[in-house]
Amino acid sequence: MAKLVCLLIPFLAIFLATPAFAQACTTDAECEPRGPGFECNDSSQCEWMPPIGIPKPEFGIEETYRMYDVEASRNSGLTYNPSSQSGFYTHYVDNTAPGGCDNGSNGTEASPRCEIPTSLPEGSIVEVHGGPYSDQDGIAIDSSGTSTQPVFVRGIGRPAVLPGGTGGWQKTFSLRGSYAIVENFEFDGSRVRMTDPSYHHLAIRNSDVHSVDSTAVATNGQHLVIYNNEIHDTGNWQVYDQDYDYHGIKVNGQNVTIVDNSFYHLAGDGIQVSGGDGVVGEEDTIDVENVFVARNLGYENSQILFASKTARNVVFSQNTVFNNREDDVQHSAGGPFGYCLLSMFRANNIWFIFNTVYNCDTGILDSSNLGPTYAIGNLIHGTNSGIGQVEHAYQNTVFNSGRSFFNVGTEANNLVASPDDAGLDQLFEDLDGNNFRLQVGSPAIDTGSQPQSLDEVLDLYEATFRESIRLDLDRVARPQGTEWDLGAFEFQSSSCVDTDALLDFISQWAQGNITMPTLISRIAAWKAGTGC
Repeated sequence: MAKLVCLLIPFLAIFLATPAFAQACTTDAECEPRGPGFECNDSSQCEWMPPIGIPKPEFGIEETYRMYDVEASRNSGLTYNPSSQSGFYTHYVDNTAPGGCDNGSNGTEASPRCEIPTSLPEGSIVEVHGGPYSDQDGIAIDSSGTSTQPVFVRGIGRPAVLPGGTGGWQKTFSLRGSYAIVENFEFDGSRVRMTDPSYHHLAIRNSDVHSVDSTAVATNGQHLVIYNNEIHDTGNWQVYDQDYDYHGIKVNGQNVTIVDNSFYHLAGDGIQVSGGDGVVGEEDTIDVENVFVARNLGYENSQILFASKTARNVVFSQNTVFNNREDDVQHSAGGPFGYCLLSMFRANNIWFIFNTVYNCDTGILDSSNLGPTYAIGNLIHGTNSGIGQVEHAYQNTVFNSGRSFFNVGTEANNLVASPDDAGLDQLFEDLDGNNFRLQVGSPAIDTGSQPQSLDEVLDLYEATFRESIRLDLDRVARPQGTEWDLGAFEFQSSSCVDTDALLDFISQWAQGNITMPTLISRIAAWKAGTGC
């Protein structure tokens, strides 16, 4: 939520410095058009807030082509033309322009290019209208962007990119090179690839990838971002007569962030991190690590919703995954069915944290032969099995699951309940609404513990990823009371101060009736008295 101090911004904005690509705000609602996760921060700027425990990517989410509104940021070797869409462009593409098009120049609105350019210098802004676009040999964009002058390839009206041939590469849209963002396209049957170890700081965002007869998106390289895309319908997810492996994303590389996307109706896994066949020693040759799968939505795939194979330091955080049952697939061949979250083969240091999982055969399972795997702060309900075979399980809520926990190592503060439990109406706020937060007087409040093993695991996460996960599923600091509460949610007191009074204080200050020091002291008193 926006911090209350944002209410002061109309009066204080003149004192704030605004970065070239930042957006001033007073409320969260003003930041929503930027995409999921953007909020109004304490400095009155729209900022993307990462999911719990996820480090913010170096590049790929907050950058916008509007950074080149500032002339000093531009590449002096390019011409920046004012765009009717706002901002500027250096390349203008429209294969449906009434007056025709050609590829003799970078293109302008009056005389556009016909094709998306494939070699882009630093500082390029490509504005793509019309469509669809395809090429017999596929479309490959080579970016020479830099950290200070990245490249933007922007679809206007979400133009379609279609496969241009019948072979593998002919059906591919490739993003290559460095520091480039491709956004706002529909990849209709065209697979998306960033698949060379030398590629770095590339992003695909705000796009729709569908109807691909293979894995939809594949990555390799370093510092890659897949943000706010819809990835769906690769093959027939309800019929499994062979191992198609038409995944949503196949992940290789290092420091890969997959966040705020939707995955559904895939004839394979929604997300598969790495590959290999699990042989001993394979983890030394497959260099896949620091992969963050977070705040995504996944449902109704033929195999696993989200999975990690042979990889190191993989985090699944705040994903919502559901409706994945073996009975939903007509299968005449063997395969892994009905799993929501899974680690397998030579997976090492895999974290399932703060996910919401329901209506699956199995919620979270570690079937790897290397480990360790952690399950912390997850909410699981309506599954045949809850959490199995992980080395560490803490602060999870598991409701109405046939086997809540099985073959688990160290565990503490987990909350397990079923519809037949006595006193269930005193435990959760609203079972009918699937609200598993603790209500006043719940026996789960202040009845947990803080064993050394829990502290060691939380410290390990912070040492590994430089982020704290001493939180609950609502991002509330733990503990709130004298002891830890059981389950995924920490109870919060409802003794909140009336915010209307505070708004009245601000109005009084704006009218000159009270001084700024008085206003600041009242804000501090409000914050101290919320208990929320």
